Amino acid sequence: MRIRANMQRIPGGMMLFPLLIGALIRTFLPDLFNLTEFRTSFTGGLLTGTSALLAAFYVCLGSTIQFKATGYILKKGVALWTGKIGTALIIALMIGWFAPNPNDLFLGLSALAIVAAFSDTNGGLYMALMGQLAKRREDVAAYSIMSVESGPFFTMLILALPVWRVFRYLRSFFRFCP
Repeated sequence: MRIRANMQRIPGGMMLFPLLIGALIRTFLPDLFNLTEFRTSFTGGLLTGTSALLAAFYVCLGSTIQFKATGYILKKGVALWTGKIGTALIIALMIGWFAPNPNDLFLGLSALAIVAAFSDTNGGLYMALMGQLAKRREDVAAYSIMSVESGPFFTMLILALPVWRVFRYLRSFFRFCP
């Protein structure tokens, strides 16, 4: 079909175009989804939360993968996760080392915003791109390992590491001073 072929010419188009259509509907017809027909039964779960949709997606994804591919998925997921967290950690250390004021960096961004941007993953975009461009079917499933870092835990841990370095130096300083 020509519509699908045109959408697939843009990387992530199978995700971006429905997202754009949904945003246009919500912008120009904001009360459309407040009707009771959209707030009940199966569609109510889709419009108020994503847990059921993600669960269905992972079940469908798991049904396309053979069990013997779990080693490859684990290896790829851990490699991507380690690279993502390692990059964010290096950037946090550079910010902690070189920035005089970590609350006002380049273009007014704070260290928190920069580290959070580098340490988080857009799972939908990753899965859409891997579903379209990956060499192996199992590449999409690597997000299940990468989703461990979704949320604030690793971002806060990474941001705390430069602070630990400062406290260590202060502790050494106060040990020798009266």
